[in-house]
Amino acid sequence: MKKLQVLIIEDDRDTANYYVQLLTLLDYETEVILSAKAALARLASSAPHLIFLDLNLGSEVDGEDILYQVRSNPRLYHTRVIVITAYPIMTRMIAGLADLVLIKPVEYDQLKDLVKRITSPEYDTKQLGFRDPITDLFNREFLYTRLDHAYQRAHRRADFMYAVVAFSLSGEDQGALETQRATWNLLLREISQRLLQHLRPTDTLTRLSGWKYALLLEELKAKEDIQIISHRLQAILMAPFEIEGKRYLFDICFGGAVYDRRLPRPRDLLEIAERVLEQSKAQGKMSITIIDQSPVTPA
Repeated sequence: MKKLQVLIIEDDRDTANYYVQLLTLLDYETEVILSAKAALARLASSAPHLIFLDLNLGSEVDGEDILYQVRSNPRLYHTRVIVITAYPIMTRMIAGLADLVLIKPVEYDQLKDLVKRITSPEYDTKQLGFRDPITDLFNREFLYTRLDHAYQRAHRRADFMYAVVAFSLSGEDQGALETQRATWNLLLREISQRLLQHLRPTDTLTRLSGWKYALLLEELKAKEDIQIISHRLQAILMAPFEIEGKRYLFDICFGGAVYDRRLPRPRDLLEIAERVLEQSKAQGKMSITIIDQSPVTPA
């Protein structure tokens, strides 16, 4: 039987060696990564069964970034993640994303029992709780968590810019489709797959409800990027969809907002984007709001 593979992401070598000794006794295959950037590079080509993850890795790319990348990657759906940290306050935003959160120091017997439990075939990974069951896109709760993370990062980094684009699809056959559940589901999945093929690894695509979606855009270079991306999405979605020999065309309305430090809550950005979306539906135009400037409504 092939040994279970465990990736240990920990910048303290002594602590990492402690985990190696434990896991070797449990007959697991281990690999130690001492930096967040090296860990992201390794995860780009591997899919370990289990990750031991330290949150405080002492760089701009931290343990939270790694956890979000794991949960965002379909190739890592079945990877379990144990977060181990000496700072309980750091776990507030990610507790729902990790399979286990442990506070240092961790006793040998406790860790051994927990590792055995979450690597058993009967254990359900956290991944499924973040997904829309029809499209396999992220759900609204996961987006809220990502917004929390982006909000905190923007307060740590003056150069970090992010935005939310909300958009919805409508068409002549939409009402009839919703009564034809199998065709409706196939079409929603086709829409999602087309969108995913054109997104960056740092983008978070969410199905909010029905035909309504949201896209969290991180690491923007300029506020105008949100307009460029929205126009690109519009072109992608306006091409016909073909399901079971029938073609479907949709009109798309957009609303969006770029983060501004005056927003008091992380989820305010999504709420603004959704309000602007409703306004754009009434106007029949794509509408983008840049909070510290006048609203922009492309023709």
